[in-house]
Amino acid sequence: MIFAKCTWRLTVEDLILFKIEMMKKLFFSVLLAVAMIGCSESNTASNPSNVVVEQIQEKGSEAKTVAKLSIEGMTCAHGCGGKIQKELEDLDGVKSTELDFVDERKVNVVTIDFDATKMDENKMMSVVNEIADGKYKVVAAQRITTTTN
Repeated sequence: MIFAKCTWRLTVEDLILFKIEMMKKLFFSVLLAVAMIGCSESNTASNPSNVVVEQIQEKGSEAKTVAKLSIEGMTCAHGCGGKIQKELEDLDGVKSTELDFVDERKVNVVTIDFDATKMDENKMMSVVNEIADGKYKVVAAQRITTTTN
């Protein structure tokens, strides 16, 4: 029988490359873990009935109904605000949305122009509170009804 003799020589360069690869794997594993924890953290979605909708009556040249939802949890206008606007605009009866977002502000506002015969504030608040497993929380709401002169 012939036995092959295996000699494995590691050079300094091999060891350095191995350490670099291991550090990359560790770095990306930690990065992934942080991202997963950050995305899974959420505020408890509040029951919209806990938020009292302030009713405001105005006179104007055009009859319309607008809701202003004050929302906690948004960290950016495009990602967070855009997601909230899209979810609201997908609802039957919502005509348009407008975001008032300022970086570092705890509460930002989405204004929703809607048909009050098809939609109400409680449904819109529920939708917002359920986005991203409750990451966003409606903390105040107004219903502004404009009637013609």
